[in-house]
Amino acid sequence: MAWKLALSVAVIAGLAYGSVAQDPWQDEKKDPKFADVDWNSKGFPPPEFLDAMAGEGPALYDKYCVQCHGATGDGHGALSPMLVPPPRDFTKGVFKGRSSHPDLPPTATDIQRSLVHGIPLSGMLSYSFIDTPQQVALIAHVKSLAAGHFPKGFGFPLKSGNFHRDAGMQFPTAETIARGRALFERFNCVVCHGEKGDGKGRVSDTLVDSRVLVGGFEFERPSSVRDFTQGIYSGGPNVRHMYLRVSGGVQGTVMPPFATSVSVEDRWALAHYVMSLSKRSQPLPLPHSEVMIVKMAAAVPALPADPAWAALEKLPLPPEEKSPFGYPIQPVYVLDLYFQQLRHNRGRPYFTEATARAIHNGKSIAIRLEWEDAASHPDDRIEIQLSPAKPPEAPGFVLYGGAADPLNLWRWEAKAPAAAGEFDATGPLAVVAQPAPLNVSANAAYDAGAKRWAVVFTRALAGGGGADVPITEGGFNPFSVLMKDGGEAWPEGTRAIPVDPEDDPREQAKAKEKESARAKNEEGIKTTFKDLPRHLTTWHNMRLEP
Repeated sequence: MAWKLALSVAVIAGLAYGSVAQDPWQDEKKDPKFADVDWNSKGFPPPEFLDAMAGEGPALYDKYCVQCHGATGDGHGALSPMLVPPPRDFTKGVFKGRSSHPDLPPTATDIQRSLVHGIPLSGMLSYSFIDTPQQVALIAHVKSLAAGHFPKGFGFPLKSGNFHRDAGMQFPTAETIARGRALFERFNCVVCHGEKGDGKGRVSDTLVDSRVLVGGFEFERPSSVRDFTQGIYSGGPNVRHMYLRVSGGVQGTVMPPFATSVSVEDRWALAHYVMSLSKRSQPLPLPHSEVMIVKMAAAVPALPADPAWAALEKLPLPPEEKSPFGYPIQPVYVLDLYFQQLRHNRGRPYFTEATARAIHNGKSIAIRLEWEDAASHPDDRIEIQLSPAKPPEAPGFVLYGGAADPLNLWRWEAKAPAAAGEFDATGPLAVVAQPAPLNVSANAAYDAGAKRWAVVFTRALAGGGGADVPITEGGFNPFSVLMKDGGEAWPEGTRAIPVDPEDDPREQAKAKEKESARAKNEEGIKTTFKDLPRHLTTWHNMRLEP
């Protein structure tokens, strides 16, 4: 493949370059402040490989990133008004997930990790469905958008938080947890995160991460303070990830770095204590693209309660196999779905438990989706997206594709629980219903005791022609799932402007004018985007069992 040749050339060039070029970091290496930096780390991808793939970056960025991050990377894409938290402004060189010293740029691996796993609790999905060269090309382009913030290239990771070896990591003990709790109070973490770590500190409702300028007025975007009790973390699911957040802070938020003011031992103790606050029995895995095996059967079950669905849970796992891009993956019959939230609502749990499973008979397929929902609502909705792209060709933008990447959409709504709609999508705001007769049917049931919906979609594997995406044997079929909770409140993305009754009338009038402009802007955002699903998964693949 062309990228493998580019990598070989990059490695050879890197060896030659390294033997003659002056080290741009020589001053930092002498500075005691950077004593914990692993200057010998050989991160991936190497600079020469990034340079070799950079030419492919702009087209991939336009396909997958521009809708949120904007053409220049300033975070003002067409979808950005809907997103809470807002998309990252790359031009400021601010990156949340970092393994580097807070005074160094992120590593290339840091940006790749955000691409591969996404950023939980945000609209940033896992892009593990694109191959390594494409990821490298996107990293190179993102770096170019933040060029002024990488004057010497990518940074280097902390020795004490190295992901690839045991760097003296402490293991949790009762003493460590107690020490971490004392530090949690001493460093005033409780002011934001609360005494219980539930994100309800006394100032949490006043914190601001960023501001947005609209119509000549500047409005505050409130911080989304982490609730540690839910066991979901933006940087990753284990204690090393938490240690790095404690060490480097979370850039672009009010969370400060402690790498230069707190000892390594205290940072580990604090990280272990924060992780101990989780009420989750198992850490929530980082989301990534997976493979769901579609079981072959004599008949496809059309109802959610059919015992054939429960039988899939008792099947032994299929053998491990290679993903579409060559790395090993464990296929499953029952796929756990991890929804990202496009517009985070602090009034509901961060995570919605959901599963997908499917059965086919060689002619038709039935796909059963199940997800938790506190109460049924007429506007509850679940959708399956199908892409005509077959790996290694990558599917389109995960929210309804684009003009060059049309998608086929199956939709179920609670207001018509025994029916399904079929749509053609060419972009987030370009979704057109197919005319009758439709080729997809659905049946649904809500379990009020378990507080869960279950919906079964059924369709011929070949579809009905036209824009229908056929589901074929002998390969991978990309799909993703999108959900809308009809009873979920629409959270505003900016903070209301208070009117102080003790202010003079002129100041009160100014505050009222500003609040009126803010409320009008928020209502316009709601009108434009309220029909879009706010919970969606990354692209997965289904493979039909012969």
